Amino acid sequence: MELLFNKTKIHFLENDIIRIEYSPDCSFSDKPTLFVPFKKEIRKAYEIEEGEQIKITFDGYQLVFDKEKPLFTLRVYKDGNLVYRYNGVSANGELPLPIKTPEVFPLMDAPKVYIPEEGYVPGAFFKIDKYSKDLYLLLTSKDHRKLRRQYISITGKNKMPRHKYFGLWHSRYHAYDEKEIKDTIALYAKHKIPLDILVVDTDWRVGLDGASGTGYEVNKALFPNVESFFHSCHEQNLEVVFNDHPLPLKEADHALSKEEIAYRYENLTKLLGKGLDSWWYDRNWMCSLKSPSKRIKPEAIGDYIFDDITKSFFQSFSLDFDCYTRPVTMSNISEISNGQYKGIADPSTHRYTIQWSGDIPSQGYFIANEIANMIRCANSMIGYYSSDVGGHLGNPTKEEYVRWIQYGVFSPVLRPHCTNTAKPSREMWNYDDATLQIAKKYIDIRYRIENVLYTAAYKHVYDGLGICRGLSACYPLDKKANKCLLVAPIPGNPLQHLDKANHSGLTYVSYYQSPDCSGKALASRRYKTLDLDLNDKKLSEKGVKGNYGYKIKTKVAFKRDVNLFLDCRDPMKIYIGSKKVYESSETAYSQYPIKLIRLSANKTYTIRIKASHNNGNDRCRLMYSYVKESGKKTIYLPEGEWFALNERRLYNGPFTLKKTYALEEMPLFIKAGTLLPLHKKAVNLSLAKFDDIVLDYYASKNRVNESFYYEDDGETTGYLVDMYRINPYKTYFESGKYVIELKTSEDHLLTGAKIRNAMLKVHLQDGDYVDKVLINGQEVFFRKHKRHPRIYPLGSEPYCRDSRSIDVRFRLDIRKDTKVEVMLIK
Repeated sequence: MELLFNKTKIHFLENDIIRIEYSPDCSFSDKPTLFVPFKKEIRKAYEIEEGEQIKITFDGYQLVFDKEKPLFTLRVYKDGNLVYRYNGVSANGELPLPIKTPEVFPLMDAPKVYIPEEGYVPGAFFKIDKYSKDLYLLLTSKDHRKLRRQYISITGKNKMPRHKYFGLWHSRYHAYDEKEIKDTIALYAKHKIPLDILVVDTDWRVGLDGASGTGYEVNKALFPNVESFFHSCHEQNLEVVFNDHPLPLKEADHALSKEEIAYRYENLTKLLGKGLDSWWYDRNWMCSLKSPSKRIKPEAIGDYIFDDITKSFFQSFSLDFDCYTRPVTMSNISEISNGQYKGIADPSTHRYTIQWSGDIPSQGYFIANEIANMIRCANSMIGYYSSDVGGHLGNPTKEEYVRWIQYGVFSPVLRPHCTNTAKPSREMWNYDDATLQIAKKYIDIRYRIENVLYTAAYKHVYDGLGICRGLSACYPLDKKANKCLLVAPIPGNPLQHLDKANHSGLTYVSYYQSPDCSGKALASRRYKTLDLDLNDKKLSEKGVKGNYGYKIKTKVAFKRDVNLFLDCRDPMKIYIGSKKVYESSETAYSQYPIKLIRLSANKTYTIRIKASHNNGNDRCRLMYSYVKESGKKTIYLPEGEWFALNERRLYNGPFTLKKTYALEEMPLFIKAGTLLPLHKKAVNLSLAKFDDIVLDYYASKNRVNESFYYEDDGETTGYLVDMYRINPYKTYFESGKYVIELKTSEDHLLTGAKIRNAMLKVHLQDGDYVDKVLINGQEVFFRKHKRHPRIYPLGSEPYCRDSRSIDVRFRLDIRKDTKVEVMLIK
């Protein structure tokens, strides 16, 4: 049902969504757009009162607006209270934290880019309406789950990558040739490290001069026969991703022009046709696609283009229009520039699969930054957050590398990556044997818990809550939970700015006309701290502008041991005392602080800097981080009982603990009552099956837990048309026994074993002693195990690190209910 007032139409949509569509020429349209492809109307009972003001009342809400300017004077009331006033909202993909969910969330579809039915294929015409405004009001009832369901219902569901993309990636910015890649793959096999995805960065193409280096001609010096190369990778169960920095066509007005469509479609599909599996759309270099509007980010257009071309290509080979190979792309997160989060601008961003945070540094402190960004993105329904694990830039220490791997193993995408100058490269065997063994153990964990992530990905399609989400998604009323994770990777200490208390006296700076600081100083200044504005307008009045030289002298002291960092990209030399600690003759590539040296507590250091300023750099400053006690971490646990997987202890939340973890450990906690389906062996995900399954149960006397684990073919979009398997279960405690109900599967798959070799592993609480175990009422044999403090958590072994345990082996028939009762001695 719709109402029309002065070039403005009001629609009542499904899921408590009100659409207010303004069109200067009354050219209203329900056709799919880039931001809002779905618009399903319903009839809603309402009362309308007309006068100079229009009042529309329904379900406790009231829309009020002036008849002459409906959209621009719009207010919304609920139970008589003002809950929304129109204020010129723009397109927005940033969702509020659960605890801050408003009564009304506005979403604007403007400018409107109409998507043709055939998609981004040669001959398609994209209409762009830059003048209409299409406002959607999501009436959320302050329910964060409802808000995300509403958002998905009009902007589109999240998509699942193919199964293999949850495995380990090999990704480097490096000019590989075919032989070197094959040798590298062999090293993974030699070290018994599983591998699923191979990334070939931009050097696969001919030329890298910024003009010809963004075309699609394969460099035959590196890949003489690229089809043969793809085939050999597929024979080893590897999928291949090529990086693309797409250069826009000069003759095309924008990326939706007919010339651009024909060019991009032909070239992307040409390599897909030769056997390429996925594209990495990378805007983070020297060029970007042209958007048809300044109000739409080029990344949003590129995401759509690469995804839709890949979808169209795979769909063309399927006999079933609804069931075809899932399109997978990797792209930059629109509003994260090399790890710097600005906010999610576009409502379409969440629809695409793997998204990358850019070229980030390797220092341990940046792990905390990536965790924060990942949680922010998950809150806005961007589920497949990908970091350059280990950092694109810099050389992580052994401890930093291990902590990066631990973070990556529990993040949505495990993609170690670095630039071609990093030493050592990010392969585990480039470190010592101890580091290799720790990394292998954690990668094994990744492959065992793969279905936990995969099931979360399936849920994410429909609830939009993210895969690796903050606890606020589960505990929205717990303010402390808004900043915590069940999995808590250990980052380095955060960087801090030097303040007056860190300086022994003033900072003295002299500015010179010549970049080499020769001749007479143009100006001299004294500052309280070493934090310089290199484009200070007052200095430019003295002739200090353009390319100039400057010298700095200061003294610093700290009460604790610190690591000192430089935050400046200018060429310079830095001396601490008589020791030169840094020299760069060119503008630094990194936009992040560079680690210089460790300074001891309660000691005064003289710092001297000689630098050449280049236009564009705006600041020179030093920063510091406290030298962290290795492995120390503060963790908050919300309500409930929590098994600590690295120690024999059950924590009762809410609780905050401080603990130091050895390098091979990380903070891992599982809520009592949880059952995890684990793969028995770490394998390439092409071969991962649940023929052998470990049901890892963490006993609880207080919590009833109902959930499921999920299966599909791992390849196609069949999961969207009910081609999947849901395996429900329920765990609880009653009458002196733990009960695990494995219910009949909701099965729409032809593949996969119906009868499975199952091992139920029960993590017992202190004081639990098992008398007997019944399966469907029949007593069965079980084994008791003492706590095994040296093994890694989340293992397929019958014993565990965190508690005493029992294991039960049985044949699980998923076609019928199975009830396991673990009866305790009273």
